[in-house]
Amino acid sequence: MSETVNEAEVLEHLREALVGHIPAADLERLAVARTGPSRRRSSLYFVGLAGEDTCRWVVKRPTSESQQDDLTSPLPAPLQYSALQRLYAHLQGVDDGMATPRPIALLPDIDAYVMEYVPGPTVTDLMRPRAVADPSRLLDSAVVAGRLLRAVHALEPPKSDTIDLRKLQQDTSTRARRLLAAAGLPVRDHWFVDDPVSTTTTGSEVLLHGDYAPENVVLSPTEVVCLEPDLAERGWREHDVVRFLLMLADAPLFVAGTEVPAVRRLRRRVSAQFLDSYYEGPRRPELLHHLMLLSVAARWSTRHTDVTRRNPRLGRARQLLLHRHFTRLLDEVSASRPSLLSV
Repeated sequence: MSETVNEAEVLEHLREALVGHIPAADLERLAVARTGPSRRRSSLYFVGLAGEDTCRWVVKRPTSESQQDDLTSPLPAPLQYSALQRLYAHLQGVDDGMATPRPIALLPDIDAYVMEYVPGPTVTDLMRPRAVADPSRLLDSAVVAGRLLRAVHALEPPKSDTIDLRKLQQDTSTRARRLLAAAGLPVRDHWFVDDPVSTTTTGSEVLLHGDYAPENVVLSPTEVVCLEPDLAERGWREHDVVRFLLMLADAPLFVAGTEVPAVRRLRRRVSAQFLDSYYEGPRRPELLHHLMLLSVAARWSTRHTDVTRRNPRLGRARQLLLHRHFTRLLDEVSASRPSLLSV
């Protein structure tokens, strides 16, 4: 990201972009309603009109130099804006209750772009303790999230390719072991059993969303909305599928409640609903298992390192909670192959 900007600068550039799109009197009423949530990957400004309670626009400034083990660095603002424009047009053509926020303008002088604000909870927002007793809305959200990802993956024609499962297993196991060991985390051999059910399989290569997480799926009053598309790389569709499952499991409810049977059952039910929706049935490709193992290891490494850097002494309780949660996840994923029905 370029040098830091303040809210006044953000509003100045937004006014220039909105000239001719809203009444002139409203241009002087632009106000930042809130910022955040605080993220390493971007700065967000939620903007409305002074005197009103609702937001109308979101200004996003990506932090392109942000790095972490479990996700690629954010794209610069022009590329993110272009991806949003492309997916917006695509989903408009699908006409099936799916959309992205409407792209408004690129703000090159502050390395940012503007999109329309979309009201409504994200799938992450529905992962609250009350969902344990009444999971219907959360389960329904997993279904529409699966449908939405299928629509995103239809942006370009898929390409079939043969995958060497033994090589995939070796590569993912080696990388996962290295990540865990480098972070000082345990490496258990039963997580990485070298016995693929098949030697080869056929994978489907698509244009990837890039960060298809529950927090990037909004349930607006009229449609399901996809946030943050990168559309920068083609790869196996399971990369996006695994990202959603991983970040679902990493929600505070499921981390804090990792020792509670009812919470674990809910996590597995939501995961299964998403998978059933995306794959349109109970079948799962075997490569999903290997990619999931690697992604869980990378996420644990990232979370553990973050806690340790912030405050090693005060973070011990958090490290113990993460240890219980991620070892349980790795146990489940390794035991569930090839179906991943219990993830």
